[in-house]
Amino acid sequence: MNKVAYLTAAALIGLSAGAANAAVDIAEAPTGFFVPTDAEKFDSPYYRDADEDWEWTHGAIAPGFATAELNISAFDVDTDGNGGTFPPEVDNVYAWDSGAWVLLGSLDGFGEVWEFTTFNLGANFFDDIAAGLQVRLDIDVDNIGWSVTLAKSTLTTDGSDPGDPTPGAVPEPTTWAMMIGGLGLVGLQMRRRRGKTVVSFA
Repeated sequence: MNKVAYLTAAALIGLSAGAANAAVDIAEAPTGFFVPTDAEKFDSPYYRDADEDWEWTHGAIAPGFATAELNISAFDVDTDGNGGTFPPEVDNVYAWDSGAWVLLGSLDGFGEVWEFTTFNLGANFFDDIAAGLQVRLDIDVDNIGWSVTLAKSTLTTDGSDPGDPTPGAVPEPTTWAMMIGGLGLVGLQMRRRRGKTVVSFA
């Protein structure tokens, strides 16, 4: 193996070791009321009001990770207060932490586009993540008539890519894309080596 192929292989081994603890868990349709397609974002039961608060649970992620994030994709969470006429919508997000609901913060509003609101989860949540993190959404806390549609709730560890916030889109963690590209380079380099013709003059 020449130097380039050796270095590429070593980098791939390092990447795969770093990716061992990286995980992505997505809670989305058909589990609960996450909207399965963009075309259904204004349809019942996906477009939810203040009296339709709800909870969901993520799949368990094995311990061994160092960081975790919860990414919630929402549509039309208005923050402009309807041109200043009404107060802005507030949708509070909670996570279960060792027997109690803990407020993580509120969904950000992005005006009719799908976007993730990201919440960093401290080490106190790691045991709950390992058991299957429970999440709760309190829609329109002030009860002034706002609604929200969610596409997915994505739990990531150790810097994994949460993917596309659009309904139905499947995440492709960047580490896997890099590993596949690296393997292709190793294969190409090995093929070049085999293709060389050695001419010897006696």
